[in-house]
Amino acid sequence: MYLKLAQLLGVPHVGCKNHQFTLDINDTVKRTPVLSNLIDEVHGTMLACKQSLKNAALLRNLTPLTATIHNKTRWSGKFLMMESY
Repeated sequence: MYLKLAQLLGVPHVGCKNHQFTLDINDTVKRTPVLSNLIDEVHGTMLACKQSLKNAALLRNLTPLTATIHNKTRWSGKFLMMESY
């Protein structure tokens, strides 16, 4: 919407760098099947650990780490999820 408005008014529009970086990360993940599959598998594992009380309790007994799932709107969610995995 803002880009269209900027074009109609003839003024330059500089987008949010964080948003552009998130779009670039999502595009890279989509274009790399191995990376996309890996993120999906880790997300599924983390989701199974987080949604089940038994799995969360077992994980808590083994390690101080907790299961984290990624936020679809932020690139850092994918990074933090993969880092903790």
